[in-house]
Amino acid sequence: MEHASVMQATENTPPGSNPVKALYLQKDVQRLSAYFQVPLKHPSQFPVFTLTAMRALTALSMAGDETRVEAFSRALWQKLWQEDQDISKTEVLLEAFKIANFSQEETKLFVSIYLYFTLSLMTVMKLYVRSWQARSERET
Repeated sequence: MEHASVMQATENTPPGSNPVKALYLQKDVQRLSAYFQVPLKHPSQFPVFTLTAMRALTALSMAGDETRVEAFSRALWQKLWQEDQDISKTEVLLEAFKIANFSQEETKLFVSIYLYFTLSLMTVMKLYVRSWQARSERET
C-alpha cells in the first residue's frame, strides 16, 4: 500500500509538512550522523517521493537475489542521504544500479521486469480501489 494513502487515511502528516516533526527529524538525523560517524545530509526536498525506488526494490526482491537487493538499497540510501539526490528520477536510479555493480544488460532486464511489475501493481491497485469503493457505497 502506498505510504501517502496510509498517512491520509490515518489523518497523519508527514514530517516535512509539520514544523515540529520537521525540526525533530533534522536534529535526529544530525544525532544519528554523529553517533554512527556516517556523513548524512537531510534531503533538501522532504518528504521524498520514494514510490519509484520502493517499486524498484520490490521488483528486484521478487527476482530473489537478496545480496543485490541490499547493494541497490544501500546505493539508493547513499544517493538520498549523502548526496541529496532525488531517487524518484530515472537517471538517479540508473546511477544506483551502477553503484550496486549491475551490468548494463542486467539493468535493462531489470527495467523491463520493473515496468511489468509496475503495470501489474497498478492494475491490482485499481481493482482494489474499485472493490473498496463498491463496498463503501453498499454500506451507505
